[in-house]
Amino acid sequence: MKERSPFTPGRPVPIEFFVGRINEIEKIMRAAKQVSLGKQENVFLCGERGIGKSSLASFVKYLVEKDLSMVGVHVILGGVNSIEEMIKRIIDRILKENIQNPLFDKIKSMFSNYVKEVGLFGVTVQFDADEKELKSIVDNFIPLMRNIFDKIKSEKKGIILILDDINGLAKEEKFANFLKSFVDEIATSQNPLPVMLLLCGVPERREEMISVQQSIARIFNIIEIAPMDKNETINFYKTIFNKEGIKIEDSVLNMLYQYSGGLPMLLHEVGDAIFWTDEDNIITEEDAKKGILMAATIVGEKYLDRQVYKAIKSEKYRTILEKIATSEVGMTFQKEKIGKKLNDSEKKVFNNFLQKMKKINVLSSGEKYGEYLFANELFRLYMRFEPIIRKERSK
Repeated sequence: MKERSPFTPGRPVPIEFFVGRINEIEKIMRAAKQVSLGKQENVFLCGERGIGKSSLASFVKYLVEKDLSMVGVHVILGGVNSIEEMIKRIIDRILKENIQNPLFDKIKSMFSNYVKEVGLFGVTVQFDADEKELKSIVDNFIPLMRNIFDKIKSEKKGIILILDDINGLAKEEKFANFLKSFVDEIATSQNPLPVMLLLCGVPERREEMISVQQSIARIFNIIEIAPMDKNETINFYKTIFNKEGIKIEDSVLNMLYQYSGGLPMLLHEVGDAIFWTDEDNIITEEDAKKGILMAATIVGEKYLDRQVYKAIKSEKYRTILEKIATSEVGMTFQKEKIGKKLNDSEKKVFNNFLQKMKKINVLSSGEKYGEYLFANELFRLYMRFEPIIRKERSK
């Protein structure tokens, strides 16, 4: 009986199951190598929601710690909208992620007035400073980072600081100015600080940062994460299922690529559903169809905004959606080409459909006349799922 799925829908991928992203890893590791040699580097890991930014950042942290003898700190900033709270989380993660490290006592000694040891099941630490103290730490963040590195430089070659989920900070001018000052002060100093800033965010967050501080555009090297290609997707499923001793038919692998579109979030949702659907450790097309149906329902409920979900499920627009989905469109499509596939009643509501999809941010107008773009890969792929759900439910 199966006890544990190797897939992790909605969560970063465990190191042992990370597959692909060779080009992106090489680019980040090239920058990290420069840091280990004494430079300061800045990277913006950019990609759509569900593309695997957090998983890749976590894997890179593992690699730089293992191969480059650096200290990695991965800070999740969900819900944070002030520099003070960001700094508090950074220091808290520095302490927590190094509690098993022999260097921990050296780092902890710098914050002895603010650190509490807590925990019912083993000892952990918590950084606790009041508002006035946090403001002082913000103003002196570079000297603080220098002191941390001085404590560990006999054994470590640098620091990688990953700032993930920056939604609440991206529009804040203070955040963008903080990053600019951090980078420029180190660059103009005679005393190098080998630290790498790695920010993770969707393209819109980077644009918001640039809108309040134009220098952000020059500071960060952009590494864009695209959906996995067909070979990467097939290798992903083969690797994970093989580790579990499960065989998967070649025809199924092609089907899984078609419905996941190489989007890691969907790869895991589909893989997880199929894993639990299979009963004999041989995944057939029938197993895959059942799993895809299950995953489609989960994806609609978990990831689509309720307004989007309601509109996509509307009887009024369903047949139009199906014809778009079966037209093998990419991220863009031409209104004229889709219009030729519609019947008279569908044509009457087609303009209303397009306006509604734009209003709820499923679609936007393209650069060419009559061109439309999907706001993200998830919407496009879900439209492929929807006809399968209806077909199965009508049986």
